[in-house]
Amino acid sequence: MKNSFYQISFILIVAFAVLGTAAESERDSSQAALIQIYPGKEISKVNPLIFGNNCSAANGKFIFGTTDTTSPNDGQGLWNPELKKPVPEVLEICKDVRMGMLRYPGGCLTHNFDWHQAVGAPVDRTYFKFGIDEYIEFCRTAKLEPLMTVSEICSPKDAADLVEYLNMPAKPEYPWAMKRAEWRHKEPYGVKYFEMANESDHGNHKVIPFLKRTAEEYAAWYLSCAEEMRKIDRNILIGGHAGTGTPVADPWNSKVLGIAGKQMDFFAVHTYVVGGNSEDTSLPMRACMASVDQTVAMLADYRALIRKQTGKDIPLAITEFNAGFVQEKPLPYRFTFGSALFCADYMREMLKPEQNVVFANYWQFLNGYWGYARTKNQDGKLSLTTLAAYPVFKLIGQHTSDILVDCKVSNEPKLEFPGFSRTLPAIKDHSSERIFLRDVDFSLADVKNKNYELRLTGKDAFFIEFKDFNGASYSDFKAFPVTAHLGYDISFDLKVSPENGTVNAGLGLCDERGWSKTSSGCGVEGYATDRDWTHYESSMIALNDAKGLRPVLRLKGGQNFSGKVEIRNIRISEIKPVTFPPYSALTAFATRSSDGKTVQLVVINKHHAEDIPAELRIENVKSAKIWTVSAPDLAVTKHSQDAAFERVSGEEFKASGKDSFARSFPARSISAIEFKLK
Repeated sequence: MKNSFYQISFILIVAFAVLGTAAESERDSSQAALIQIYPGKEISKVNPLIFGNNCSAANGKFIFGTTDTTSPNDGQGLWNPELKKPVPEVLEICKDVRMGMLRYPGGCLTHNFDWHQAVGAPVDRTYFKFGIDEYIEFCRTAKLEPLMTVSEICSPKDAADLVEYLNMPAKPEYPWAMKRAEWRHKEPYGVKYFEMANESDHGNHKVIPFLKRTAEEYAAWYLSCAEEMRKIDRNILIGGHAGTGTPVADPWNSKVLGIAGKQMDFFAVHTYVVGGNSEDTSLPMRACMASVDQTVAMLADYRALIRKQTGKDIPLAITEFNAGFVQEKPLPYRFTFGSALFCADYMREMLKPEQNVVFANYWQFLNGYWGYARTKNQDGKLSLTTLAAYPVFKLIGQHTSDILVDCKVSNEPKLEFPGFSRTLPAIKDHSSERIFLRDVDFSLADVKNKNYELRLTGKDAFFIEFKDFNGASYSDFKAFPVTAHLGYDISFDLKVSPENGTVNAGLGLCDERGWSKTSSGCGVEGYATDRDWTHYESSMIALNDAKGLRPVLRLKGGQNFSGKVEIRNIRISEIKPVTFPPYSALTAFATRSSDGKTVQLVVINKHHAEDIPAELRIENVKSAKIWTVSAPDLAVTKHSQDAAFERVSGEEFKASGKDSFARSFPARSISAIEFKLK
């Protein structure tokens, strides 16, 4: 097994929880934390594309449900199809949070997105009233950079035609550009960024026909599309995709980068790093506070892999990021103030040039399962409400200037955290190595399933014979006892011998109480093309209250499959996971206006319980004001006076001495201080 930092998908893998309380490590508690701002020490220009976002504007049928969705008609609330213009209240949200980029048509909705259906005269489009032209109009109105995601169903010619439609002048040699002009959009749009597919390694859900490319197939598709697209427009920037929520060491990443990386302008990564479920709301919320350091370590691993495989420093594009909570009870953690503070602190890191992040797209701001802005139409009137994340992103958006300047934080509290779910422990005696402890004894009891017959061929092997198998199926083996907070790896070899059709088979592990109750599990499927023995691995960490895990047989993408699937050399190992140092409870970044007259300081207190006093040092200040958003608990989800709220708004902030200011930053808060310089 690889010794590397594990970034784990909220879809496939859930890790562990360890009970305990955060503890402040040793420091000079007689002094306040110290924040030093150096306006004259420029680091870089602020990249406005770090403030990007996602919209959902395609059909979710067979992806998130079995019926058509209405999102393509209004962009899930972005667009008024009757008035044929952006929704003003949504435009105001974009302005408030300083949104810099908008990704279209939206994540997994890209899987089956035929762009040809999203262009043309709106009257002739029965479904996509919010199509490509409307999307570009929204971006131009809101002053957003478009990020176009190209579906994996596109051929190289389809992809090139899309570039032609978007970027070429309306001349006879460009027939798709002529069509654009015919449809009342004469001038080219000049779209710069193109992302090739979305999370292709996990397949297109239950879309028919099922499509799941191998790394080699994806890389070949990427290269052929990119070549044709660049023939149309040499100025565009094109990026490929990392594996979906898998470790950086996932073979998908090294294979794709090794084959196609040198022809990539960026490498797209999705980072849903915090997750899991607990009735104790403090555990997942404190995990949010501890996770940024671990995410930064993962980005460093990606940069190292890119350099190794390509010999180049290709930028990262974080085209989706958020906390990865996917449950409703005891509350929807994805909407919490703690999740928002995690994202804000992560954005602070992504602004740093050493992270080499070319753009980042929060998932997502409007409606749907994740949106912190919610619209509702009733009797022809639109109402808009906002959740806990909105005042956080608004504060950052309105208090980040043009130039990132040097800002140092010292003597801040360092907090230990014993770990929860995907967040690894942050402790003094930390270790950068995963340590093998033992091989686990497990039993492959016969699985009963009406769709196939499974036969054991040994302690660690079996085969399945299929007859016209369709769809997906999950079957549990007998559970084995586990130790809370330890990691568990499952590995196996797989071979497919088809007579007809296709299927993707594999194994995983799941908490014995079930996925629906715990959201704790991992898994990997092979490919229908695995005609020779192929090795696979997956990993997870047990929840704090886990008693046992079950091996799970995973079958996906069955399309009239008849034949045999063989699995052998199954191994389950117990692992002591990587640990991290205690994390800083107080973080900050500073920016300066281009004219040098204003400095903005953003300070995040990630301590779940305590205010943190701090001294701020900055020279030549004429005046200062402060804004603070805080909440009585990290687990609140509302944007209201009794939940997440801007409790201090432009209050005058007096110096405590020469070039010195004193302030106690409230527990669970984000503050912005505006310094006017002499």
